[in-house]
Amino acid sequence: QTTAPQHTPPSPLADLQGGQHVLVLLRGLPGSGKSTLARKLVSSAKTGIILSTDDFFMKGGVYTFQPNLLSDAHACNQKRALTAVRDRVRLIIIDNTNTVAWEMRPY
Repeated sequence: QTTAPQHTPPSPLADLQGGQHVLVLLRGLPGSGKSTLARKLVSSAKTGIILSTDDFFMKGGVYTFQPNLLSDAHACNQKRALTAVRDRVRLIIIDNTNTVAWEMRPY
């Protein structure tokens, strides 16, 4: 019997170790573990930044979502990502639901 070769998915950590700059777009429903994964990646890499549109709604450590400001929140996060790219941050993680293409496209 022959078995199909195993495919190993690309690893952002291996790319970082290889000297690459890495942008990771996390996708998933709320509560699915995106933020936990983002923190684990940054911790393992010992470098990087996590950018979440939800950060816009944090005031004094309290999350207060305002649907009428969602477009502003996305624009703010996209600007932060562009700044991180320009600053040559080696690992940038976008921690949003990204469930539809328009949410991911600007990154």
